Amino acid sequence: ESLRPRPAAYGPWLAKAPAGTTTDDTRHKVVLMRALESLRSKGQKLTSIDSQGLAQAYLDYEVAGEDEIRNQLKKHVEEGFREYRYAARWILGQREPSVAKPVERLWAGIDNCSGQMMLPPLACMYPGKPGEAYRKAFQIDFIDAPGARDMAAAWLAGLAAVLGEKETDPARQRWSVLWDAMRSTDPFEFSKTPFAGRPLHRWMDLAMDVAERANGRPWRLFELLETDGRPLYWWDAHYTLLVPISILVFCQYKPLAAMRLTMDFGHDSDSYLQTLGCMVGAVYGEGIFDKAMRSAIDADMARQYGASIESWMAVFSGA
Repeated sequence: ESLRPRPAAYGPWLAKAPAGTTTDDTRHKVVLMRALESLRSKGQKLTSIDSQGLAQAYLDYEVAGEDEIRNQLKKHVEEGFREYRYAARWILGQREPSVAKPVERLWAGIDNCSGQMMLPPLACMYPGKPGEAYRKAFQIDFIDAPGARDMAAAWLAGLAAVLGEKETDPARQRWSVLWDAMRSTDPFEFSKTPFAGRPLHRWMDLAMDVAERANGRPWRLFELLETDGRPLYWWDAHYTLLVPISILVFCQYKPLAAMRLTMDFGHDSDSYLQTLGCMVGAVYGEGIFDKAMRSAIDADMARQYGASIESWMAVFSGA
């Protein structure tokens, strides 16, 4: 309450947000799922999703939650989506500067985490096919700068690779599958960029290094993340991967402990937790989250977005 005494356009909408409250990051997934639902309703393949269809979904987005919060959320959508809608109109061919602006202008070209917040559901379309998942993510992700696009697509490739593993495999082995797929799925050869290499590899290496140097001390882990992590913004693309990965390794791959420590770290915690939650869910399945936790999320999604995880999974049925 002291940190966010009034509802804001970014992060938690409510002054006293109860457990399960969704945030602006969730909204990006809602946009993607509405675009996929539109394709399914037209009898088209989900894999035909493209940047134009996604851009139209950002423009078409309307608040669909309960009446009592609809007016409040409309204002938040207008503020929070303004920049994305400028870019969406540009993707769709509009060039009037008052309503459309080049995608390169989005967030001043900063590598931010928007794509990471939007893309995870696509992994359900490509289980065991990390290369295809990467290419689709990179193709449609107009809301990220190129560097962030590679990180988001590589992360999605990791999630897709894990979803292709048998449920009987040991969890630690599936974590290795995730990390290996993130590193090795590089169809555009970012890793061979002269003099620069692939930033994703450096940040993943740092995540492992930070977890080791912290040596079991949470305060030291947080200190290293805030210094060696070099965040320009707390929502930098590299940072929303660095924080959850390093904390997960620090916690010796104990998922719920990692989620709690991530929450304690603060800053852009909703982004870090959604990144971590996607990885944990892919590795362990929904059972890792207590039914009460899942119910709280579903209740808030219905209240704010008129959506549910069950309805989303129905979209992927037979995909």
